[in-house]
Amino acid sequence: MVTYVSLDPDEFQALIDDLNSFYTQVDWSVQVVINDNRPHDYPLSLDLGTFYEWSDIDRCDLVEEIEDLQARLDAAKAANESGVAFADPDGTMYYYIPDDAQDTADNATTYNNVAIVNQARADANTLVNVSSDCSPEEWNALLARMQEHQDDIAYANAVIANIGPDKLVEVPIRAQERTGVSLSTGENITDLLGSLLATASTSWPPSRADQIASIIVSSVDEYGEWGRISALNAILGDHDHDGNHVNDLEFSSAFLVSMGEKLERISWNEIYRNASGSVAPSNIGDEAEKAFRDHFPGSFDPLAGVLDAMGNNPTAALRFLGPPQSGKPTDSDADTTRLETLSAQNWDQAGFAGFTAAIAAASSLRNHPSDGASSRASEVSGTAIHCLAQNTTVEMNEDAKARIGVLIANCPDEVTAAWGYGIHGVSGNADALISVSAAEQLGTATVSDLDALTSRVADSADATATISASLADYAARRSKTGVSAHRDDPDQQIDAIVGAYGSGATAEAHLVGIADVRAKDKTAEEISKATELNGSASTAITAFSTVAAGGFSALPSPAGVALSTTVSTVSTLVAPVAADALVGDPQTASSPVSLQLSDGMMAAAAQDAAQAGLINQDSYQVGPTEENPDIQTAADQYSWVVDDGHGGHTIDLSQASKEDLAGVNTWVTQVADPNRVDQIPPDPRLVRLKDAIDDAAARGYVRGSSSTVDHSSGG
Repeated sequence: MVTYVSLDPDEFQALIDDLNSFYTQVDWSVQVVINDNRPHDYPLSLDLGTFYEWSDIDRCDLVEEIEDLQARLDAAKAANESGVAFADPDGTMYYYIPDDAQDTADNATTYNNVAIVNQARADANTLVNVSSDCSPEEWNALLARMQEHQDDIAYANAVIANIGPDKLVEVPIRAQERTGVSLSTGENITDLLGSLLATASTSWPPSRADQIASIIVSSVDEYGEWGRISALNAILGDHDHDGNHVNDLEFSSAFLVSMGEKLERISWNEIYRNASGSVAPSNIGDEAEKAFRDHFPGSFDPLAGVLDAMGNNPTAALRFLGPPQSGKPTDSDADTTRLETLSAQNWDQAGFAGFTAAIAAASSLRNHPSDGASSRASEVSGTAIHCLAQNTTVEMNEDAKARIGVLIANCPDEVTAAWGYGIHGVSGNADALISVSAAEQLGTATVSDLDALTSRVADSADATATISASLADYAARRSKTGVSAHRDDPDQQIDAIVGAYGSGATAEAHLVGIADVRAKDKTAEEISKATELNGSASTAITAFSTVAAGGFSALPSPAGVALSTTVSTVSTLVAPVAADALVGDPQTASSPVSLQLSDGMMAAAAQDAAQAGLINQDSYQVGPTEENPDIQTAADQYSWVVDDGHGGHTIDLSQASKEDLAGVNTWVTQVADPNRVDQIPPDPRLVRLKDAIDDAAARGYVRGSSSTVDHSSGG
């Protein structure tokens, strides 16, 4: 608990000024008396101490009182600037004292970040007023000091307060102009200001966040100010230093939503018409802003930066793209009007990438513990798949493709139903993309939308790896859930494994087929006979196999990040799976690869069956024959065959390599071979798994690669 002490800063300052004036008058009066008596050689030696004693004035106490009052005023100002306690509308300020501490000037100074604020004020002033004679050493020292404190809420608030929210976008522009350093100066400052603004925003109540957002937007929203939008976008967006296609900064939800609502009121179409030329016209901004554009070519789309920032804040993204419908008794129904409108916008690449970042983040809330948020996230996801497939034609960059991959990946139930089961159609819509578990349509999305959108991103290894990993995770969860639900019925357990991995294999192969055709542009006949896989397809297979065998935790860092699962068979992703973490250079990966379509599915299915005790123990002894008695048994040959703790064997793929996964399929093929010369009969359950998965993979690949989609559009 804390105690907040209020004061009126103007009245407080007036009191301090009066005391200082009195102090000065006393000193002057003393000097007058001394000067008047000295010429007359007055016998009494009058010094200051004597005078103060005569006049009942304790000079030291007066100085201490002034210093005490000044410290409290400084503490209140520091608390206001650092976000400890914001001033009231009437100007009243506060400083705080912990309940276990006395209200002293020293404590007020200590607990209200006075030293930090003083440093922040000085740094902000230097940054704003940097001159052309600033040396590289001085400049780098300033940036290093500010970067050191960029995660300090008090420091960040103080810097923002002393620069002024209305002046933030001018700082990188003016710094470039004054220092003569163009690109590096702008990048350093916008990166730094973005970090400071994000840190500060986490301390703001909604009213403060809205106030700051209004001030910032007012600095870019008028005719002649549009040139500053690229600076604002650089401050808010494009902070992806780890290369995972997700903004690194964490802004508060209230601030991002408020910024989005205000920035969307700026006419992008009008800006686009005026800013589309190679040289910025006069109405984009002044000469400094034009120079910034020339040296720092960012997007002038007002929403590009804030939407990109929402990519790291699912709550803000969902509130912006799918807020609850007004007038409804619950928050389960999403208002997708804004999403639909934005999907038809004339985006530039950066703006569209930001749009997809927000969509991907919102889709990650499909497993949110709140039914309302989860329901709205599902509606946003389905509507986004439909709108992106139907309305957008912009050429996508890699960020946009990877983020769309996250969107599709966060719909594994529906995608598996469409591609794996071939189940679709509901409420009179034969092409509806539906959820198997909920038996309802996913927003306005159709299977045709899904195929078309997937085709547009299927040349991105990160996108295909992300979708594939999600399909694998969903299949593995369904398998384990089914096995657990039928502990006393081995037949139903094997049914669950076959159903999960059979549909998963079909869905995965469908994706691989689309990816293969997207890159090769083959005919359907050629596709059905093809053996060579492109990089994206190969990466998809690797991702599926890796996750199916060991879950998302098996992905090498920084391959991907998974949210916690609240539904037993569904998890969601907030970041794409990094293809190069799986296969090195995915663009050079090609077939024949050691890991083919059915290998990973078969390995995962065999593992689930083994760990459920559904595989005959004799099967682990397959290998030696009468003709070749020296061949190792499976138990001796494969590292993934391990002791089950009960005198038998089981399968553990947690440390398996890609080659190990391929070895499982080889072993299953041996076990299923009816023509073996040893005395071990084929394991009927493994035979069933192999037949189901082989058939599913072949069927899905042909279906995906021959889908009626223009695979060459929109890449």
